[in-house]
Amino acid sequence: MLDRLNPTVIGCALNVIGLFFLASAISFKQPRRQIEELLGLERSRSLLLVREHLVNQIQTYLGFGILVIGFVLLMGEALERTRPVGAEGSDPHLVWIVALLTVAMLGTTAALKLIKEGYVRSKFRRLLREVVRDSKFNLEKSPQLAVQIGELLHIPKGADESVAEYIGKVRAVLGLAPLGSGGAGLSGGLRPRPTK
Repeated sequence: MLDRLNPTVIGCALNVIGLFFLASAISFKQPRRQIEELLGLERSRSLLLVREHLVNQIQTYLGFGILVIGFVLLMGEALERTRPVGAEGSDPHLVWIVALLTVAMLGTTAALKLIKEGYVRSKFRRLLREVVRDSKFNLEKSPQLAVQIGELLHIPKGADESVAEYIGKVRAVLGLAPLGSGGAGLSGGLRPRPTK
């Protein structure tokens, strides 16, 4: 049995283990729920969630590392099999493999960056707008969180701009009505919400 343990078998076994670690680290929490928790609309169950997040992060790193080792073993074995008999020294195919992996990594990174800048930002903005609208969350009562939302949405803040004016810009980007009765906007200070 042990004589059959060549680098291909070990590499495949490591890939299975790495995939197991990655699969067990996946969190299925809905993005809407995450935004609600961020805005304080839903209380977190306990600090165990933080510990669970750290465990998932470690599992992700372990799974990725084990997968890389497994694939390197598989590539090394494949190169060894294709090497001509009696050839010594470094394999020229290794240079091509490294070049192709580098180009693939850079191309994938660029594509993910474009997806992040386009789709993810628009989906995040839409989810944030829905949660703030549906919950009638008062940005003025949580100015630090409102500023953080503005920064996440890449809303520029002027040097002379007050927090109240910036919150007005955040409201506009989120598609929310300006604070105050009759649709009047913020004019420098915070205005109380009209009572019913």
